[in-house]
Amino acid sequence: MVSNNFVELKGSVFKKFERSNLFQMSCSDIRERFHYVVLLGLVSVRNLAQFNWDPSYLHEVAPVLLLVLVSEVFVDWTKHAFITKFNDISPDVYQEYRSILAKDLASSQHQQAKSDHSDLVSRRMGFIPLPLICLVWRTLSQSFSFPGSREAALVATIYLCLTSVKVVVGILLLHGARSYCEDRKSSTGAASSNESSPCSHGSETNSGVAGDVIIVGGAEGGVRQRTSSAAARKTVKQRSLSEVERYTLVSNRIV
Repeated sequence: MVSNNFVELKGSVFKKFERSNLFQMSCSDIRERFHYVVLLGLVSVRNLAQFNWDPSYLHEVAPVLLLVLVSEVFVDWTKHAFITKFNDISPDVYQEYRSILAKDLASSQHQQAKSDHSDLVSRRMGFIPLPLICLVWRTLSQSFSFPGSREAALVATIYLCLTSVKVVVGILLLHGARSYCEDRKSSTGAASSNESSPCSHGSETNSGVAGDVIIVGGAEGGVRQRTSSAAARKTVKQRSLSEVERYTLVSNRIV
C-alpha cells in the first residue's frame, strides 16, 4: 500500500488535469478508501481468528491499521493539493462534485426514476459491489464456525441488524442530498439574478457585431469583408460532468 501511494503521487502530481479528470480521480479515491476500510477489517478478523479471538491483540494492531488509513488520507490530500495548484483549479470545484453526487441520490425519488439511488452512485464512481461481497463472505465463512442452531440464529440477527442500519443510512443520505440540492439551487438562483444586468448584454452584442467585420488593405481604399459568425467563433462542445457516467482516463482525456 505504501509503494502504491508513492506510485500514485509520482504518476499524477505533475500532469495536466481538467475538471472532469479531477472528478474521476475524486470518485476513484472515494472508492479506494472504502476498499481499504473493508480489506483492513477482513485482515483484523483473520488475525483475531488465528489468536483465538484474544482482544489484547486488537489493541496491538489497531494503531497500525489507523496509521495506514491516515497515510492514505494524507497522500490523497497532497495529491489533490498539487493538482489544483499547478492546474489553476479552484477548490470550489469540489462543491460542484458534491452537488453532482447529491443530485444522483435525489433523482431516485422522481417518478420517472428507473433505478435505485445506490445504483446511480455506484455507476458514477465505477464501484462494483459483487466481487467485494464474495470476498467478504468467503473470508468470514473461514473465520467463523456455526455448528448449532443458536449460532445460525445469531448470524440471522446480525444480518437483520445490518440491513436495518443500511436502510437508516440510506434514508439519512437521501434527506441530506435533497436538502443540499435545494440549498444549492436557491443559492445559485440568487447569484445568477444578481449578476444579470442590461450593460452586459449590450457589450456582448457590440462585440459580436465587431467580430463579424474584417478590414483588409491599408488606410486608402480599404476593403471590408464580412465573415459569418459561425466561422469567426469556433466552439468545441464538451460534455459536462453530469453527463458522464463512467470514466476512463486515456492520455489525460475522458473517453
